[in-house]
Amino acid sequence: IDPSNPQNYYSTSDMGGLYYSHNAGASWERTEAVGVLLHTHIANNGTIFAGNFGLYASYDQGRTLELIYPKNVKYSVSRCGWNENLMIAENYNNDSLKCVTSYGDYIYFVTLDWEGNIRLMKSDYNGNQLQILYAEETDIKYDSVSGVDCYINVDSQGVYFTMGDYINMYRFDDKEVYKIYSAYGYIRDFKIISNKFFILDNG
Repeated sequence: IDPSNPQNYYSTSDMGGLYYSHNAGASWERTEAVGVLLHTHIANNGTIFAGNFGLYASYDQGRTLELIYPKNVKYSVSRCGWNENLMIAENYNNDSLKCVTSYGDYIYFVTLDWEGNIRLMKSDYNGNQLQILYAEETDIKYDSVSGVDCYINVDSQGVYFTMGDYINMYRFDDKEVYKIYSAYGYIRDFKIISNKFFILDNG
């Protein structure tokens, strides 16, 4: 639900595309977009960020989507039944967007490539001023990347993001990453409310 306009609802599914309603769910429409859009976030100003292979932004309440990461690449769409696949030129490193959030004038998102390398990234709302804040090699293999969930939160202290069974914190003051929590089981979700963690895992 759009925090800037509660009449606007948005939804994604494994059928691809972004579904939107501008009348509180009474009727729905769907964008035609490349990529299966599963990971979404709505910024306080109503900008929608969504994606799977690549990060898209919608500046018009879901009617159109623009690829903002990676930028300036050539792509084509291959439809196979209900699925929509994004094929990128060789200058794309096959990152899968795992989670995205916003704070102030910036978005923060985590990508995971097919070799299991994780990256915490930052940019403005248009995909400019892109920075890689953190990169790490993981032991996640290609065949399990699609099943890896990631959750992200941000506050004035830093960016918090999960991978597997732990939570990392990228601190703004020293620009370092710290592992601040390890779960007994795989983390399913976490939130920060009033500077307190609320964590759901399967342990």
